[in-house]
Amino acid sequence: MPDMYNTRLPELLVAAIKNASPDDAERMFDDADFCARGLLNGLISTGRLLSGMGDSVDPRLDELRCLGDSIAVTAELVSGFSKAMEAYRLRVALGEISGRGGNDG
Repeated sequence: MPDMYNTRLPELLVAAIKNASPDDAERMFDDADFCARGLLNGLISTGRLLSGMGDSVDPRLDELRCLGDSIAVTAELVSGFSKAMEAYRLRVALGEISGRGGNDG
């Protein structure tokens, strides 16, 4: 993975929620919220585990590279889910749809 931002998933998620029916948009909002929270919890747990390992583990360079790539992709997906949730909230605020996702999270 040469760069972060190698996937188009975040922009596709935003485009999908912008064009979804009200019912589909609400389901997508719920899914994005669930996924973002789960991925963030995973990042937090990974950070705590790595911090707790200290000097007791000597990872190989390829393992560190793989971990870094995984963290970057996870962060990118969390960003995409968050942007999709923002797009949903904007549709609600503009009156395009009457959803309940505008104030939670």
